[in-house]
Amino acid sequence: MTQSQQGEPKRHRSRRSAKRKMRLADVARRAGVSEATASRAINRPELVRQEVRERVARAVQELSYVAHGAARALASDRTHSIGLIVPTLRTAVFAESAEILQQALNRSGYHLIIASSEYDKAREYHEVRALLQHGIDGMVLVGQDHAPELWQLLERSGLPFVTAFQHAGESSYPCIGVDNRQEFYDATRFLINLGHTNIGVLTAETAGNERLAARVAGARDCIGDHGLPKPDVVEVPSTLTDARQGLRRLVERNAHVTAVACTNDLMAFGALAECRTLSIDVPGQLSVIGFDDLDIAEHTQPSLTTVRLPLAEQSRRVGEYLLARIEGRDAPSSTRLKASFIVRESTGRPPEPARATVQRGSADAGPLQTPSSKKRARSAAE
Repeated sequence: MTQSQQGEPKRHRSRRSAKRKMRLADVARRAGVSEATASRAINRPELVRQEVRERVARAVQELSYVAHGAARALASDRTHSIGLIVPTLRTAVFAESAEILQQALNRSGYHLIIASSEYDKAREYHEVRALLQHGIDGMVLVGQDHAPELWQLLERSGLPFVTAFQHAGESSYPCIGVDNRQEFYDATRFLINLGHTNIGVLTAETAGNERLAARVAGARDCIGDHGLPKPDVVEVPSTLTDARQGLRRLVERNAHVTAVACTNDLMAFGALAECRTLSIDVPGQLSVIGFDDLDIAEHTQPSLTTVRLPLAEQSRRVGEYLLARIEGRDAPSSTRLKASFIVRESTGRPPEPARATVQRGSADAGPLQTPSSKKRARSAAE
């Protein structure tokens, strides 16, 4: 009687361990190309004809081939990975930009590794350090406001990197993006050109967010340059509920306000929602503008006038810059992009009494009525 017949279980080699691991040579043989061509089709697909790329891709799929990352990095001195650190993944703008950048990098054989700092500079530093230790070929950061230790870390690493979403003319570091101050200056000027002279600003928290701070500065500068009174600025946490409360606070504090410049679309969505609750007609009594042009902006009631960021162009240029630097080619270290101003239904000329105030300097602008202001008026009458 054999041992197995006596009760000892048979030892079977697993199906997985019995299979030989597929190699690049197997892929090349299946696709009918050389190993060098197969390697290029996998790592640098833009250098290979489409018909060859498709044959190699079919072979990779049929053989379930996975390149050995460490061996690949040793052979090419590259990991074909780009790191992206964003302040948060809960914001549609960053999520959309990451997706566009990933698609652009994929076409050149690179992939994107994403991490979030949650607006914490210490956490951002540790995330960057972890990515460097993991092995990446380039890095993308959001904006210019980072810890000195992080800049030092990147400079010492010798790694190509670039900042996005905020163009800083005097920056010592590569940057690609819009000038947030100027874009919001221009948006505020649009309201002034419509005839608005009493403009409020509703913003999410600006601490640790240089882009929002720049937009608030742009609104203040524009209003000051046109000789108008300083704007009421209400700053609230970045939620729809807080944006609604911020709009209510703004109109209760300044009943003569006829326009609200919101530093992002989320604030504007909250403002529009609260206007409906307060029975404030938009744009008849109050004009509202946003910034970002999220997908839902054209579907709100009324549709939102807003600033559209050039996310696709920004992501494309970021990818082109990093790939050029990785390959040792020169590339512009500073690229200022231009946003688009999208005029929809949420803006119009101020109410007639407000225009009369501008023309005659005497007429009552007709204050906005909120539940709180109505209650105070009743109390005064009693």
